[in-house]
Amino acid sequence: MTIVIPVRSGTKPIELKYAIRSLLKSFNEEVDICIIGDKIYSLRGLKYVSCQDERQNKYKERNIYRKIIKAIDSPLVSDDFLVTNDDIYLTQPFDLKNLPFFHKGELENTMQKNAGDYRKSLNHTRKHLMIQGKATLDFDTHFPIMYNKSKFIDTFAKADLNWDQPFGYVIKSLYCNLNGIEGEFGADCKIHSKLTYEEIQKKIEGRTFFSTSDGCMNDAMIRTLEKLYGEPSKYEK
Repeated sequence: MTIVIPVRSGTKPIELKYAIRSLLKSFNEEVDICIIGDKIYSLRGLKYVSCQDERQNKYKERNIYRKIIKAIDSPLVSDDFLVTNDDIYLTQPFDLKNLPFFHKGELENTMQKNAGDYRKSLNHTRKHLMIQGKATLDFDTHFPIMYNKSKFIDTFAKADLNWDQPFGYVIKSLYCNLNGIEGEFGADCKIHSKLTYEEIQKKIEGRTFFSTSDGCMNDAMIRTLEKLYGEPSKYEK
């Protein structure tokens, strides 16, 4: 099975390195990893599909959608494929073929916590789902998601979305809700700022997954990632 990791231009290899270590530690199945975007020269043996981002932030969600379509169109990617990000880390073993679909509650609740442009993406998504009479759960949590190529194409073809609309839609929530996936609740854990080692341990204690950001990468975070994922992956050798 293929694990697809869309990356932005300027992605920092250090987060990706530990994210890949996390995946290989959590899944026992044989996998290939395919990067959609720019090549990461510090890692070896990864598959690549080139895809350039549109620079304006208002097309961030459309960039994500375009990268998934690139993955679907590529013969390098299996029919069922996992999509994750370069800053997501798993903290326990998972069965890849029975991976849960995690949501973090209602899209409306997430909207109330976001005052920026992302709120517009959530709002567009929620409105579309409500018009279709579908559930409005927020599956855009910091956890990998399993897609099927045919189902993805069929779902978004029927949805007839306007991707020229600034700030677009969040695709995990569309895919799951439009396909009637109920999923299960999984509290999100995104670390935004620099913390001490002890604060990080408290933050991720009992979590099945967590995510980092550029603003949180300090010595304490590197120490944490090295402790959790100290074994180099085959892509580092």
